[in-house]
Amino acid sequence: MFGIRNSQRLLKFSSSAASPNLIRLPKKGFGFDPRNAPGMEDIGGEFMEELDIDINLRKKPKFIYEHISGIKRNKNSPSTQFKEEYLDLPWNFDGYPAYEVQTRYLSDRIFDQNTIHKNVILYHLERVYMGVWRAILNRRYDVLEEYLEEKLYTKLKTKLEKLDDSPFDIRFEADRTGGEDGLGVIQNLRMYDAHLIRGVSPTREENLDRGEYHFYDDLNDFGLVIYSPHNVSDPKNFVHKEVYDKIFEQSRAIIFRAFVQIETPYKLHIVDRKTEEKLERYPTEYNWSHAVLFETQMKPPPAFKSFTKVETYMEWIAKHTFGAWKIADMDEYMEWNPLVR
Repeated sequence: MFGIRNSQRLLKFSSSAASPNLIRLPKKGFGFDPRNAPGMEDIGGEFMEELDIDINLRKKPKFIYEHISGIKRNKNSPSTQFKEEYLDLPWNFDGYPAYEVQTRYLSDRIFDQNTIHKNVILYHLERVYMGVWRAILNRRYDVLEEYLEEKLYTKLKTKLEKLDDSPFDIRFEADRTGGEDGLGVIQNLRMYDAHLIRGVSPTREENLDRGEYHFYDDLNDFGLVIYSPHNVSDPKNFVHKEVYDKIFEQSRAIIFRAFVQIETPYKLHIVDRKTEEKLERYPTEYNWSHAVLFETQMKPPPAFKSFTKVETYMEWIAKHTFGAWKIADMDEYMEWNPLVR
């Protein structure tokens, strides 16, 4: 299992201004040295400026598919009812069930081809996740717009504006009552699944309806889904080169979707603005675990300049590198935010 552990991350988040150097992350351990990876400095000062999302890191329940929603929220839970009535934020007060780590051939091959350890990516994604919650609490919509998928950002912004007009507010605080030793849960991340989606855009509005694609699904073995638009075989689309180029450029685009489980000591609290009384109710079986879906548009490798060189389809995919990471969903808030509906 790949994971990140650090006992120094217990801190308190509120909607008040945060102090510099709020989060300090470890400098070594886990079998790699983050100091050698760009963008791995401490978080502090202005929210997300040091996160460097677009960095070049090269110098049994049913599986959760891209097109199928996973475990549904417990609508009958008192805490869930309270949250949806007043807030409806991307946080499940019941926690999120654990999934076994799934082995996907192509996603693992990308890590191997680019000599990137999963812990390096998880280290980076953790900083994105914590920074996003910090921005939520401080209503930094510019930060949220940059690091959240568009539809998730729009929905969340609407809910936060509604919250600001209510007698309630939220806090994000570390709770030391969890863990086997009673000293609090140690923050831990693991990438339990990863899918590659080819042929569509991360901007959902740019994609066609599902019925307008031929759908190829090989998630179980290769971790790959391919959408091929029916109009790619329309002879009229070969008349003008710009139309042809646009269709085939999109058909070659690849999105990497990483499903990450985060075990965290932090709890989201609903509070009364005047009294600071905590109003939510966490169940006794709360497991301190949450699920986050990260997405990145992969960067294609340069084309061969020699006609004598060849590569297989799998080799071509494996040579792609990671682009900018964004959060596409948290705790199924967007029902895994499918790329095509």
